[in-house]
Amino acid sequence: MNYSREILYHRHRLSHQQINSLLEEQQNQLVFEEKLHQLSLLAGFLTLTDNLQKENIWFVPLKGPLLSYRIYGDATCRRYRDFDFLVKPADASNVIRLFCSLGFEYEKQRWPEKENERARIISRVNQLTLFNPAEHQTVEIHWRVFIDPVITFDRIEEVVRKNIQKVSFAGREMLQFSLEFELFYLIIHGGLHTWRRLKWLVDVHEIISRFRVDKKKFEELVNQFSAQRMIGLCNAMLRHFFPGSVLLPVDYTVPEWFVNYALRQANKTKDYTHNMPSYSLKHRWFYINAFPGWRYKKKRLFLLMASMKKLNYSLNTL
Repeated sequence: MNYSREILYHRHRLSHQQINSLLEEQQNQLVFEEKLHQLSLLAGFLTLTDNLQKENIWFVPLKGPLLSYRIYGDATCRRYRDFDFLVKPADASNVIRLFCSLGFEYEKQRWPEKENERARIISRVNQLTLFNPAEHQTVEIHWRVFIDPVITFDRIEEVVRKNIQKVSFAGREMLQFSLEFELFYLIIHGGLHTWRRLKWLVDVHEIISRFRVDKKKFEELVNQFSAQRMIGLCNAMLRHFFPGSVLLPVDYTVPEWFVNYALRQANKTKDYTHNMPSYSLKHRWFYINAFPGWRYKKKRLFLLMASMKKLNYSLNTL
């Protein structure tokens, strides 16, 4: 892999242990220092999950320590900076109240007091971020796995229910996605972020290289979400960054411009800026073409028009 350790660590957010493997190096002192930090984060994660379980709140940890443990058998190998929890929409208010009682504060968007305003937020976005300044911890509370309605949210929730399993972790029983759904989730997450961070592609590469993925179950998920283009894009990225890699069991040819856009994002040495109108327009167009279907494209076209209005406003104020 033709990237420096600095780029892989800061830009793509891989751990030093992962980078050692990719670059075939041994930077043991860096790994040791990182392990101490990750162990501290792990302790914070367990405190939060213990409190959620104490309140009998249903939740599924997304990525983070459980994903690291699943792939590497080591909860501190994969690098993470915040904690993501999937909860039921009806429990969102209770989870936010619980975390605020533990010292977390609103980062940007506040949770409204009125029930109708809460319902509107739940229907329009899929998460809310809280930050604990004393512990330097960030949590993202998700009430939907995906923000975009590729299929109805009721059907998405049904798919999620069918792909939950119980696992033992740090002497506790927790819920986790099935291997096939976790793989699918990572592909959609990474793909809709244009694979701009290689950490997600490394996750996918490690899973399909280390484990036996049930081809039939995985193909069912792809077909349910009409996600052939997202899978095809992931395979193209795997071919580019991991030549000779095992590929995902879906044969789909992706337009060249679509792949090239993702490659450009991954190859940038600096991260993008969300609020640049020109970036927003290009990214919105990429988003629109990620999935077929009116339900998905209707929402994405609405956001594209909003971006165009923002661009016109910026040009008129020059």
